[in-house]
Amino acid sequence: MPMMNTRPQALGYALADSTVGKLACFFGKLSEWPYSGRQPEKVLSRDDILDNVTVYWLTNTFAE
Repeated sequence: MPMMNTRPQALGYALADSTVGKLACFFGKLSEWPYSGRQPEKVLSRDDILDNVTVYWLTNTFAE
C-alpha cells in the first residue's frame, strides 16, 4: 500500500477510531497466513480472532 510508505501512522490512527476497521484489517492479515488457505477460521476460532482484536482495541495499541 503506497500510503504506508509515506505516513504509516495515518492508517494506525484511522484504525484506532474504528473497531470494524480493526477487525477488517486483522482478518485481512490472518487470511494471508500460509496455513489458513485464505480462510482464517481454519486456524483460529472466531472467538480467538475477536479476542485478539479486543486486546488491541481496549489497550489502544493498534497504531504502535
